[in-house]
Amino acid sequence: MDFEKQPHQCVLNTETLQFFSDFDSGNLLRAIKVGHNQYELLISADASNKGLNHYRIWFYFGIRGMKKGSYRFTIINASNFKLFASPLYKPVWRAIPGSVEWQRVMQTTCYTMNFPNSYRFSWNFDCNFPDNEVYFALAPPYSYEHLVKSLDLYESLCPWDCAFYREVITKSLDGRNVEIITISSKKNFSGEREEREVGLFQSSIHRSFKSLKPIVFISARVHPGETPSSYLLDTIIQLLISKDPRGVTLRSNFVFKIIPMLNPDGVSRGHFRVDQNGINLNRCYASPSMFDHPSIYAAKNYIEKIISSSLCFYLDLHAHGSKKSCFVYGNFIDMPRQAENELFSKLLEINSPYFDYMDCDFSEKSMTSKDPKDHHSKEGSGRVAFFRSLNLTFSYTIEAAFYIPKTLHPIPPMVNTKTGRRCSEVAVVEKFLVQVYNRLMFIDVGAAILSSILDVFSINPLSRLGATEYKNVEVLKEYIGNMVLTRKNPKLKKSLSRSELPKASSDKITENFRRSGRLNIMMNQSDRNNDVARNTVCRFRSSYKYSCRPKTIDLKYKTQKSIGEQRD
Repeated sequence: MDFEKQPHQCVLNTETLQFFSDFDSGNLLRAIKVGHNQYELLISADASNKGLNHYRIWFYFGIRGMKKGSYRFTIINASNFKLFASPLYKPVWRAIPGSVEWQRVMQTTCYTMNFPNSYRFSWNFDCNFPDNEVYFALAPPYSYEHLVKSLDLYESLCPWDCAFYREVITKSLDGRNVEIITISSKKNFSGEREEREVGLFQSSIHRSFKSLKPIVFISARVHPGETPSSYLLDTIIQLLISKDPRGVTLRSNFVFKIIPMLNPDGVSRGHFRVDQNGINLNRCYASPSMFDHPSIYAAKNYIEKIISSSLCFYLDLHAHGSKKSCFVYGNFIDMPRQAENELFSKLLEINSPYFDYMDCDFSEKSMTSKDPKDHHSKEGSGRVAFFRSLNLTFSYTIEAAFYIPKTLHPIPPMVNTKTGRRCSEVAVVEKFLVQVYNRLMFIDVGAAILSSILDVFSINPLSRLGATEYKNVEVLKEYIGNMVLTRKNPKLKKSLSRSELPKASSDKITENFRRSGRLNIMMNQSDRNNDVARNTVCRFRSSYKYSCRPKTIDLKYKTQKSIGEQRD
């Protein structure tokens, strides 16, 4: 099906260069030559066809006819976006043919106020690929077409004992497929198929079979410009279908339901945050419309009406423009469940040098605050809506940084829990300041998310937790519980004994699933699964090794306060 191109997805000719953005996710409205190898550019705001002028942030375009030499490009109508204000942020570029990966622009950038509501963002570029097509973007693009090709590839690579089932849960307003992927072991399903809800799965001849295991639901790209979330999800899917013992254990004990792109129209149209009607879809979960927000309506109804009884984790993947690390937005819950709620984020910090537990936000304010532009409350976000409607403890927004302008913390070694031997890995934590679109980062964070789920239930075959001072989940929960209590009552200085800490909720969750027969996660079963690949790390991680040297570099800088800074 051919979709209509937007006015900012066009071909623009200047005296010497041809600019083009007539492709999926492209955004460039105008290009003007103002000097020798100097060009001023205009980009389109999200949903400009509705008269809106917010979110002039995402850009993605190509250039033909460049010669060897230095060029300067200036976007003269950018929004006030904190990412642009950082002196360490750089756009990314790629030459075709010539470049395999997207790379950072290495030359200087400049961000200044142009008008009260408009800013100039400039960068220099030294071209060493004459006559090649050179592309520039805010961040490494991940288009709707890219997603379809990726899913086709993963489906073809899926092992024989792994279920990889694709369904179209609904159609977007423009008519694009919103797919939901089911990944698990083939033995984890009953012979009965899932129900059909009104307006859902209309093009599916056969529905997926009902799950016999607890369900982990993962979604991404509700905000179109947050492309790191798609690369992160790629890694999650790769690990889930791999022979890595963590992937084998995850498939054996859980069923994964994944909607990889909730806002395909916004992605394809080259938007940063909203859909074609200017709506932030991550504020619509409280009361979505089948006709105005079809993907959110489908996700909400599928979760609440079809899989709610088996749902144990809800993870919504995003990217953040101002924080300096990867972190989690969680919900504010009364003790003892708050200790359990924060356990997952602490495990993420243990499993990845890119995660920072202290940057995570579990405040009550983060559940009810309103966006500065449209004043919509976060009570309409997925993680808050499903916590309220399903009383779901493990309901999170996971934020991946566009870049990380600080040194990373050391993490403990990975240990095979059956043999007690350490797994060999290559250094991730080196003495560097900035990570921008490093595939290693997405590999590490994606693996950390899945490893942390395994650690919550103490079934991780390759765990780092045993090499920490906490040794096991129970001690870690006690530590977090004490932190939560002292945070709420700073005068409480003494540590509570383990017997004084109320029983956390994962014990109840695990026991309920075991009694119902839906959670067979006994360690002896995990040990049998480990025999498939003992002491092996996933093929796309095996070439990396961690160094736990302490970091001494302290990077400090100030940036302008962004009027339009958005979170979650």
